[in-house]
Amino acid sequence: MVSRAIPHGSDVLLVAGSGLVSSGEADHVVATVEAMPGVASVHRAGSPIQSTELLSGRTFATVLVDLALPGVASRPVLDVLRHAADSTGLVLLAGAPGGPGAPGRDVDRMVVELCADDVVLREELGSRHLVRAVAAASRRARTSREHALLRDRSAALAAGSTDGLVVLSDGGSVETVNDVAARYLGVVGRRLRGLRLSRAPWTFVDREDREVPARDCDALLALAGSELAGNGHLGVRSATGVVTRVFLSATPVEGSQGVVLSLRVSQTELALADAVRFQAGLLSGIRQAVVVTDPAADVVFWNPAAEQLYGWSAEEAIGRPVMEVTPSVDPAQQARNIAEAVGQGRAWGGDDVLRRRDGSEFQALVSVAPVYDDRRSLVALIGVSADITARKRAEQEARELSAIVESTADAVLTHDLDGVVRTWNEGARRLFGWSAEEAVGQHLGQLFAASLEPDELRFGIALVTRGEVVRDHQQVGVRHDGSEVDIALTASPILDERGDVAAASVIARDVSERRRLQQQLHHQATHDALTGLPNRVLLQDRLEHTLATSARTETPVAVLFIDLDEFKQVNDVHGHLVGDELLVEVARRLTAVTRPADTVSRFGGDEFVVVCGDTDVTAAEQIAARIEDACRPVVHAGGQPLQLRTSIGVAVTPPLEPDGALLMRCADAALYQAKAAGRARCRVYGSEPAGGR
Repeated sequence: MVSRAIPHGSDVLLVAGSGLVSSGEADHVVATVEAMPGVASVHRAGSPIQSTELLSGRTFATVLVDLALPGVASRPVLDVLRHAADSTGLVLLAGAPGGPGAPGRDVDRMVVELCADDVVLREELGSRHLVRAVAAASRRARTSREHALLRDRSAALAAGSTDGLVVLSDGGSVETVNDVAARYLGVVGRRLRGLRLSRAPWTFVDREDREVPARDCDALLALAGSELAGNGHLGVRSATGVVTRVFLSATPVEGSQGVVLSLRVSQTELALADAVRFQAGLLSGIRQAVVVTDPAADVVFWNPAAEQLYGWSAEEAIGRPVMEVTPSVDPAQQARNIAEAVGQGRAWGGDDVLRRRDGSEFQALVSVAPVYDDRRSLVALIGVSADITARKRAEQEARELSAIVESTADAVLTHDLDGVVRTWNEGARRLFGWSAEEAVGQHLGQLFAASLEPDELRFGIALVTRGEVVRDHQQVGVRHDGSEVDIALTASPILDERGDVAAASVIARDVSERRRLQQQLHHQATHDALTGLPNRVLLQDRLEHTLATSARTETPVAVLFIDLDEFKQVNDVHGHLVGDELLVEVARRLTAVTRPADTVSRFGGDEFVVVCGDTDVTAAEQIAARIEDACRPVVHAGGQPLQLRTSIGVAVTPPLEPDGALLMRCADAALYQAKAAGRARCRVYGSEPAGGR
């Protein structure tokens, strides 16, 4: 059953005068319509001109028109009624068949031209048909107005949209095209209205520009749901042949078979996606772990280095809270540090101890930087972390080594391959007198110009550069103040990670005391403890050295064997202390009358040996005479005046062979000859006694 109600508060216009509707019938029509639910009032126009004035000033729910009214079929009136029919219900009142205004071809033409909703005959004015006709016309007009309003709003929205919008009707015809879509499609929008989709001048193409069939609404809906439409690689080839890559979406119109198409250009998004992929590729190639989070601190990017460092795959890490997959041993403090820095708009960086997925801990260098958009809104956080456990261990070892180097008494320094000092410890300052500030950057040649010859320095650097170690090189160093110090140097190459020599380390030790002790021990081993003269060991060495020199220079060598006569009686009568004083005095007198190049040695007991180079028999006899003269004066020892006498045996080469043992034996034999002859005299081996001597 059709409802006879019309929209509440509606006005109705009755156009009737001297036509087929009499005055009484018009009153009845007014009363019948006013009685309808929702009707506010019924207005009357007695002529077509009056009706056009009313219609131009307000909107009526329904207009009732008496077709028999004079002038109603004129062009101005028809235009006004036709325009009103777009938003107003129109009911025509016609006469009985055969009478004025009766239905016929003119009435049919009027119905078509005016798009009238219904025709009511004169005899039906008092029937329910009039009520039904008015109600139906009013509802149709209201629906038409609502559709027009919705269409106007949709057109306004489409005009203001940055996306291309195309509205298709139930039958697949174009209803609305905004300017954006018209540009993509290459056709003026108004020319597309009413055009069926199957005859559209544009086509959809895939990534290789091959046509994708979409000539009806169902095909469009299927295409819009495809990956091609969603990833931005779908193309629209316009009527001019230009291809535009778009994102396509299609939405069915509720209550109909129509479809709304949305076209959004994807070139920018595709370029952005390419840029994002490029940047992601760069971040993936970084050896440090790179983690990107959204402002809520959930992971959105996780590079391969992060997978290796933390033990989570990218698929597992993305979407999780960053504190879950990169936990700190003190997460609260870490969160406070990062929040404070980001709150101030700056990056945070520092060392931290983090845990891997398996629970193992490692020392990490971490930096977190905020990323803002054009409005300074936080959009992401980029964190970069690296395992620095090995570096920390190396730093600790370096600190320990540095402490050892600084605490050692030895001088420790390093220099590059050019000989420029890099490091200089406290021991080096104490040993050489230069501070680290004075030494670092200086060339070794400048610091040790007084200690090392240039060639010697270059040779040492060359050895180390070849990877050789110079061990315990002994030399006399010169301090900053010019004083000398005995030092022992050890130089070693420093290798880089490739095993190449990159620098050298030098350890210098003050060996002055060791040298003194060595010299003391050597002196004790080669000198007589009582007199300080060379002993037999050193005597043998000096004799061999003198003979070697003699062989080169072809000069004679003389050996004088000296014995103190009756020395035993001195010990027996005066004691050994007096005897020792006497021996010391004899040693002094022998040294005084011999040449500096001669060797005066205590052979043992009261026996002395003198070795003289470049000395023939005559010169040897002269030396023996000086010795006798030197020993003749009284010696005061232990408060006792003692008279000395000496017996001397001499051996000379030539005529003897230049043999040390032979010379010693011959000189000893000559000494015994002198003693046998009565002591206090000199004998030369192989020669006859001369004078009183």
